[in-house]
Amino acid sequence: MIEQYSFNEVKKSYEKLLAILNGIDVYVCGGIVPYLLLGEDSNRLHHDIDCIVAMDDMKEIRNVLSKTDYYVENDDSLFLLKGNDDYGLEIKINGISIGLYPYKVNDNKIIQYSFNADNRRFKIKILNDSRNNYLKEYKSSAGIKYKTISLEYLRKSKELASRDKDLEDIKAIDRYGYDMLLYNHIIIPNPVNYLNKSLDEIQKEYNNIFN
Repeated sequence: MIEQYSFNEVKKSYEKLLAILNGIDVYVCGGIVPYLLLGEDSNRLHHDIDCIVAMDDMKEIRNVLSKTDYYVENDDSLFLLKGNDDYGLEIKINGISIGLYPYKVNDNKIIQYSFNADNRRFKIKILNDSRNNYLKEYKSSAGIKYKTISLEYLRKSKELASRDKDLEDIKAIDRYGYDMLLYNHIIIPNPVNYLNKSLDEIQKEYNNIFN
């Protein structure tokens, strides 16, 4: 994975996506989040943009994107899996890959789906938490509202990855501020390739982590 796009280039593609999906809730993830909120340039290169959307919105998202030149069937999990499961889709805007990955809430757990269009890996994470702890709306230093993954979840994932860029992103999160109590409560299990497994089988495996 080669990071090759500036923060401003990535920001423009993200803003273009929001304009296309006007009215649909899109929660942006990843390294651009704290800099959007701080109103600062990250001063580093980025590779792509990951976004979280509600499973219930995926039909409308496909409907909107299919009318644009950005949608490609081979980068859509529902097409690749012949309509059996929905792990989201990926598009490119100005050459920048943007993933739209669905989540749903089931029995007070968040089920997060994702996939990689390049290597065709399909993944699920199950989080023992509420939607309100996972996804939030923040106001930037400029007064702009952004829907994002919670800074607590983002910081925890950055801490687990611990690459140089992640450590810099953590500093940016700390400058904006986050909820330490929520942060200490979070457990992020590693995503696993669960293609062809039922949700019950997945839950049993995750129970071994939390019990």
